[in-house]
Amino acid sequence: MLTRFEVKPTREGLHHYVLVRRQEIDGFVIGLFGDQRQIDLPERAHESLDALADLRSMVAGAVDLLVDLSKPAEPGSHQALVRNIQQMTIIAEKEMNKINLACKRARVQSLEQIPTERPTLH
Repeated sequence: MLTRFEVKPTREGLHHYVLVRRQEIDGFVIGLFGDQRQIDLPERAHESLDALADLRSMVAGAVDLLVDLSKPAEPGSHQALVRNIQQMTIIAEKEMNKINLACKRARVQSLEQIPTERPTLH
């Protein structure tokens, strides 16, 4: 699960919130890939990783928007953005879970295909 915390509907509060979300998504992907530049993922995991990349792009866009002080916010837009990011958080958690489950299933299936020798009992 991603970190839960109280978000003040201010520019600074939102900036901190979306920055944490972006870092959490980045951390998940880094943890998934480890020191590899490429990994072979099951199709389900690949689809969820694409969705997670889209979410990450949206969150990164919000970070950039909140840093740019030349772009004023409409009254009430901060609260709306908080709600949107909360919904995106739920989706991100589901996609991360799908990736974990797909990779776990693939690993179990690959381990089942490895022949094991049973010791001879006397």
